[in-house]
Amino acid sequence: MTDLFPETINKGQHGATWQAGAWTVRNWRGYAQQREKGQRDWQFYVDGFSGPEDGNGIAHVLMIRADGTTCTAPHPIDRHNRITIMGRKYGRTHWDH
Repeated sequence: MTDLFPETINKGQHGATWQAGAWTVRNWRGYAQQREKGQRDWQFYVDGFSGPEDGNGIAHVLMIRADGTTCTAPHPIDRHNRITIMGRKYGRTHWDH
């Protein structure tokens, strides 16, 4: 659901959608996903990285709690820049930093 007043949206609910500047943001199963101007593919947002730079490190993915607040959670990222989320690997076109 899109709303002109984002504070009225239950951001903690799966499927909730809102605008943040030029970005459209949604809650996808507790993960924050975004796309620019509502036209591109949805992407996970990576807040930062840790671990070795040559691969097999950790990507800190933005998540949305049930109360609508955000946090980051560590997810493995391999040397091919694929992040594993919910058992599935997502390549570079599926996330933004």
